[in-house]
Order: sequence, then C-alpha cells, then structure tokens
Amino acid sequence: MRPLTLGYLTLEDVSPAELVNVAAAARFEAVGIRITGRKKSDPYFPIVGSRDAVRDIKRRLDDTGVRLSNIGAYYVTPDTSAADFAPIVDIAAELGAPLIVANNHDTNAEHYFDTMAGYCDLAAQAGIRLVLEFMRYSQATSLEHALRILDTLGRDNFGLLADPLHLSRSGGHPSDLRRVDAKRIFLAQLCDAKGPPSTAIAEITHEARNGRLNPGDGDLPLDAFIDALPPGIELECEVPQTALAHLPAVERAKRVANACRSFLNRHATA
Repeated sequence: MRPLTLGYLTLEDVSPAELVNVAAAARFEAVGIRITGRKKSDPYFPIVGSRDAVRDIKRRLDDTGVRLSNIGAYYVTPDTSAADFAPIVDIAAELGAPLIVANNHDTNAEHYFDTMAGYCDLAAQAGIRLVLEFMRYSQATSLEHALRILDTLGRDNFGLLADPLHLSRSGGHPSDLRRVDAKRIFLAQLCDAKGPPSTAIAEITHEARNGRLNPGDGDLPLDAFIDALPPGIELECEVPQTALAHLPAVERAKRVANACRSFLNRHATA
C-alpha cells in the first residue's frame, strides 16, 4: 500500500498538534501541518514563539510515529522579509520537517526574488527544501510561470508542488508535468473536482480552499496525473470540504484516507 500524507487544508479547523493525532487515527503515514496564518496579520494557533506548542507537536509525532512531511507558513508577500522566515526554518528543523511550502503572493518581483534568495539560503543551512505551489490566485499562476521562477532563483532546494486541481484550473494538463525534470517536483497533492474552471478568481480560490472532492468523485484526469508524476513521489491528500465540517475530525480524515486509497488501488490495477 502506497503511504499517504494528510494535508493540513483537509482539516484546517484542527490545531497542528491535534492534526497529528487525527492523522494517526485515520492511518495516514505522514502529515503536513500549518504553523502560521497565510499572512503575518492573520490570527492562528499560537505556534511561533511558543516553546510549549512546538514541544507538544514533537511529542505527538514521537508518540504516534506519524512522519512530518511538510509545514505551511506565511505566504511570501510585499511585507515579508527573509528574516521573517528564520523562526519558521528553526521550527521546521526542530520538528524534522524536510519541506516548507513557500507560496508566492508578492506583487513586487524584485522584492520577491530578494526575499526568496535569503529564504532558500536559510533553509539550505538547515537541510530543508522549499516548495512552490502554482495557483491561479497567486503570483505563480501556472506550471510554466512557476518553472520560470525556479529558473530565476536557481536554488537546488527550491522545487515544485504539483496539485491536480491547480494544474487544471490554470489551463494545464498532466502531460505538461512529463516535460518537467523529475528532480524539480518535490511533492504532489491528491484531490478531485467537477466541471470546467471558473473565470472568477474568487470562485477558484473558494473551490481550492473549501470545495474539493475525493479522488474519483470528480472529473479531473487523475490517472494521467499520477502517471505523469515522478515514481515514488509523496502524495498528500488535500480535500477540504466545508460541507462536512459538522463531522468529527477523525471521521472526515478517515473518509479522505479511504477514498484516496481506493482510487490508488483502482489506478494500480487499471
């Protein structure tokens, strides 16, 4: 059975520490957690600056045996600097996270590249890789755009996150991934969706954060997506469904785990 990772966005209402236990209860082998809000001004669970909170997460990882796949933190925006990400890198290193998701929402290209150069260097010193997720509503709007960003920075520890929803909603196709050097894809996500992409950024954003479907329940070309990925790439299940928010967290996580495993089993035998 292929190991699966529970993505934090699937259960964004659950604290990072509790998400570790939820992942274990739903039999995920790994978990991705968010340790800050998307922006510095966003309210969030108190992790950064709290030694007790970081120790609690580490204890739960040790107790459950769940591997920490990645952490999400502040978007790179015009009001961030490389120094803002130093505590993020420190926490990732303490928790043993090999990846930090570093999304681009900086409308100032010169500032962005200056910030990311410093961020990459900080991460490299800690043996951590950064991963860029291309999204229509970010400043890395497509696969091609994200690759240009990676080329400009030229850092070996900065790579791609491949998401079938964002690939589809940005006009891409799984065949596009086949033309990408496998070493540049650090992580892949798994979800589904129905219908053609909206042209409204607000609707695209809402779908991505609140209305994804379990694999097999939509019409994204997921079989082709899986086949186009590098062999053995880690798959993170990211299926936020606010319509199910009334259910206990473990129940929601189990539904996603079962759906993802069922899809992968069907794919493997197809």
